Amino acid sequence: MQEGNDMLCISRIRRHYDTLSAKERCIADYILENGNKVAKMTVAEIAAEADASQATVVRFCRSLGFKGLAEFKLYLGNASLSKEADCSDLSTDESEMAIAQKTAVIYKGLIDETLAVLDSDSLKAAVKALDEASQIVMFGEGGSGCTTRIAYDTFSQIALPCVYVEDPFFQITAASRMEPGQVAFTICHSGRSRDLIENVQVAKTKGATAVSIIGIVGTVLSKISDITLYTGLSDHAFFSETIAARICELNVVSALHSALAVKNQDKLGDYQYTVSELLETKRLKK
Repeated sequence: MQEGNDMLCISRIRRHYDTLSAKERCIADYILENGNKVAKMTVAEIAAEADASQATVVRFCRSLGFKGLAEFKLYLGNASLSKEADCSDLSTDESEMAIAQKTAVIYKGLIDETLAVLDSDSLKAAVKALDEASQIVMFGEGGSGCTTRIAYDTFSQIALPCVYVEDPFFQITAASRMEPGQVAFTICHSGRSRDLIENVQVAKTKGATAVSIIGIVGTVLSKISDITLYTGLSDHAFFSETIAARICELNVVSALHSALAVKNQDKLGDYQYTVSELLETKRLKK
């Protein structure tokens, strides 16, 4: 396990919660409410308190990606509940500055949560696939479409051979023309968009590799993608899920961009400087 983050256990429970069985959810609920106690409990004690069998406790840990209870407890020993629980109870008498400060704290927590659920092996595989792709066809819609557009801009600035297709009719056409060695890069928070799922399915029949950034575990898109990068997300009802999701998606895009830029530093040479100079011609002088 290489994701040594102090929110790893809590984040994984939240991300996988909807995919757990009824008994596993009982265990999840107990751990979320009694995290500090669980780290020192035996499998028999956890099973008794959560009204589940010992085998279910072990299966629960493995369903979250841990080898077993011992490894789960190793991370849980340093785990803490999301800081947003202490800072996001906003009321109508809050000042604008207080709201801004609390919002900043919550969104900083989102970045930590995203890093907690970001799998290092998947990130490495995604960087490799994007780096070696003969072409990257980028798909997105709605709010995630905005993130995809930004990903296209940043990837283009490090000379990746990518194209962003926005219209759903043009997307499916572009997917049908893909070939082996190309990457279908999709960003979809829900993982349930019919159009985006169809794009990936068609692209894969043509031999393309599907790399997806998704916010929800266990969705159709996550199951059909070759490489999936999950994001963290605030559960607080006050904040727009759309804004929170965009921050998490951009965090993953930024990680990919930075890794690819470093990996190709020698090959890029003065390319980034040249791009910067070209963009400067589009700006008014002071």
